[in-house]
Parts: sequence; structure tokens; C-alpha cells
Amino acid sequence: MDGYDKEQKAPTVIPVFKEGELIANSEEEYRSCLGVVYTQSLLFASKRVHKSLKKRTAQALRKKDTSPRQTWLGYLFREELLGKRLPPVSIHWIHHDLGFGLFAEQPLSQYTFIGEYVGEVRRRKRRLDQENSYAFAYAIEDYGDTPYTIDAKYHGNQTRFVNHQEEGNCEACLVLYEEIMHVVLRTKKAVEAGEQLTYDYGAEYWENREDLCLF
Repeated sequence: MDGYDKEQKAPTVIPVFKEGELIANSEEEYRSCLGVVYTQSLLFASKRVHKSLKKRTAQALRKKDTSPRQTWLGYLFREELLGKRLPPVSIHWIHHDLGFGLFAEQPLSQYTFIGEYVGEVRRRKRRLDQENSYAFAYAIEDYGDTPYTIDAKYHGNQTRFVNHQEEGNCEACLVLYEEIMHVVLRTKKAVEAGEQLTYDYGAEYWENREDLCLF
């Protein structure tokens, strides 16, 4: 698997709590306690996938299927996309049915960066992806189908713990940075300290899945 940033330094992780106890505060503890390899960068299943996505992005730019807003957001969030600035959030256990969730450690203003949805970028496997709660469709445009997915089941960061809510306080947006599209989660309104961060997974995600929104 190819890392997006070969020179990426070991990231500072978002702390994880269960029943008030800190259980993970390092990459090693993420792996041992959660079974997750912590990363703040996209990983690619192969060089071929990485090359194909860069080519598709270049084509979208030439056809003007991307927007100046996506480029501007890439510039705005460049430090965060490099993992140099992490949001004031923490991961807490909720209950057995829902698992963990992501919570604000302090008040957050509208449009605060929560994280990039990262994991292994690979070709979509529709049947398997329907059984994978951490498969996020990886698009280059804001519309249309995509043959790729970001799989955060075994590789990811704090964004894999953001739960679904139809009227969530966060939103996902496409951001163009260094010739590749990135999926960024940000707040869409002001959030209070201690409030859970959520967003709407969308209708496609819930096809053949049971909608769990238990809070």
C-alpha cells in the first residue's frame, strides 16, 4: 500500500476514552486497543490506483468539473491535511449498539476542520462495501458515480468514529490539494463543548443497512 505523503511524521493521535478511562493515546495503543492503524493521510491500494486518481482529477480540472471553492478549501486546510494541526476533539465510548463517537473538547465555530476521512483508497466492491461500516465513496466531482472507495476499517483517524445523524452538526466536502481530491469533515454550525459530532451518511450508505441513530 502506498502512503500519500512518504515523508509524513508520526502524527499526534486523538485520545480515546472508554467509561472515563483513557485507553488509547498513541499509534501503538490504537493498534492494540482498537485494531486500527492510525494515519492522517490517504493510503492507496497500489501505485496504479494513485496514478489513475491523479489522472482523473487532472481531467476533471480540464473539463472544469471541479470548483474554485474546492481549490480554495485545499489552501485553507493545507496544514490540517498534512496532519500538522489537529482539532480539539476526543473519542468516547457511547454504548454497545453504537460503539464510539467523536466529541468536541471545546466550543467549535462554524466550518471548523474536524478531519480528513482517510483510509485505504481502492476499487469499490459493492457487496463487501455494504457490509463495511467504514467504506466511504471516494468521488472526484460532487455528482455522479465513482469506482473508488476510502476504506477506513483497518486504517484511519478520528473521522471513522463520527456517527450518523440526519440533521448532524457536520458536513463532508470535497477539497482539492496536491492534485488529489480529499474528503474533509467540518462543522456546519457552532458546536458546544461536550457535544457529539455527527453528519448525515446519505441515502446510498443506508441501502441494505439498518439505520442506527441511537442518541
